[in-house]
Amino acid sequence: MKLSDVRGERGFDVMADIIAPMCRIAKSNYLSSILQRDKLKKGEDPKAHVLGKVERHLPNLIREHHGDVVAILASIEGVSTEEYMESMTIMSLYNDVYELLADESFLDFLSSSAATMAPESLTSA
Repeated sequence: MKLSDVRGERGFDVMADIIAPMCRIAKSNYLSSILQRDKLKKGEDPKAHVLGKVERHLPNLIREHHGDVVAILASIEGVSTEEYMESMTIMSLYNDVYELLADESFLDFLSSSAATMAPESLTSA
């Protein structure tokens, strides 16, 4: 399920559940490295560049924030973290993370959270 698929009253509960884990993830240097807009070298493929950053930084982000990832996924699915972990397989985790990362609504929310948490945004007037 995508964040953008959550409808009605349930949206308030999901939002309340995911704010703290998303803020913790948004503060991560790994996420900042993935989201940072880099100047590409001449002739460099933008997609390959982004995938290279994901390959380098996403595994560390997941290791550092696996509890936060599970909390987000469980809330979106409408189950407890315990229920999510009991039913989780490596493939279901992969599919859920992939679907979440392909969700424009989630990425917009995460990017705006990360921008808000950036040190320069905390010090600018």
